[in-house]
Amino acid sequence: MKNRSFSLYFTTLFFVFTITNSIAQGNYTIDGLLAGGNDETMVYLEIKGGLRDSSKLRQGHFAFTGKIQEPQKCFISVKGQKGWASFILENGIRYQLEGKIDSMRKSKISGSEEIELTAELNELLRPVLINVVLSADSIGMAQAKNDTAAYKRYSKMHLDHRFYLGALRKAFILKHNDSYTSLFTFEDLRVSIGITEQKEVFAQLSPKLKNHSFGQRQYDRIFLKDSSDKDKRK
Repeated sequence: MKNRSFSLYFTTLFFVFTITNSIAQGNYTIDGLLAGGNDETMVYLEIKGGLRDSSKLRQGHFAFTGKIQEPQKCFISVKGQKGWASFILENGIRYQLEGKIDSMRKSKISGSEEIELTAELNELLRPVLINVVLSADSIGMAQAKNDTAAYKRYSKMHLDHRFYLGALRKAFILKHNDSYTSLFTFEDLRVSIGITEQKEVFAQLSPKLKNHSFGQRQYDRIFLKDSSDKDKRK
């Protein structure tokens, strides 16, 4: 029992030192606590679709530190388990994650305003997304039954839900036009509103978001690399 207590003490001391030193250098730090694993459990950090870092759990703890060129969406997963925890990663911030290895999507994550804004957006969109899925399922059932009237009714309902989803996203982006949460949800507008309206929303984004690499890709997508529109990115 005494050896276990010493082991836990030094493990905690190690993570505290790592986190404090990392933040002092302007790095991002992710301090995690996961239940259900052991000291052989591997945890992965992925950014932009590529593996950025990995760590074994120590007494249920893991830590990632480093620097990135610009804020990015990151994904934390556990080897052999489905799902991941995702949030917007920024330098100079200490993130705390707590969860279970077999339900990473339900992890509690804190540390930044962007995490709070993402939670706000998800809560706003959740009931509408459910209606989008349900109406799509109803369309499929109507097709299977060859019920033309029901097919038309559910198709209109599905389209209405999608338009409403786009309106909610647009309103959120315009309200939080300097937030990376808004930037990373901008691409989702393409399924709900036309290019002209997307251009209007893009024009309202802050210079910080327009000059981000993801913002530049969205600019290229909606303006089709038209040189006459290049000044709108400024």
